[in-house]
Amino acid sequence: MVFLCARLFERRGHRVTTFTNQADALAALQANPFAFDLFLTDYNMPGPSGLEVTRAALAIRADLPVAMASGFVDEALQRVAAEAGVVELIFKASDIDEFCDTVDRLAHKFRGQKQA
Repeated sequence: MVFLCARLFERRGHRVTTFTNQADALAALQANPFAFDLFLTDYNMPGPSGLEVTRAALAIRADLPVAMASGFVDEALQRVAAEAGVVELIFKASDIDEFCDTVDRLAHKFRGQKQA
């Protein structure tokens, strides 16, 4: 799934760095916090949840936009995701174009807003 999403985003002109391990993703962010315009995580994965990963990413770089994908989105998840700092909660069962459009919109919205 990670490979497929990366290919789709790359075809839309994004430079994509992928990880299948949360610790590796956070280590890369720690090593070069301003190399990323958007951080996309999943809510439900082995190990720390997307909420925990979001909090850790924002502890490294507070202004980093974080989007989180989930196969189930309800009001409770929307609330806790917003409280954790997620700027957009993406429903994974959405049409693939809608998923990619959301990432496009977020990447373009926040690109260039990061500190140097």
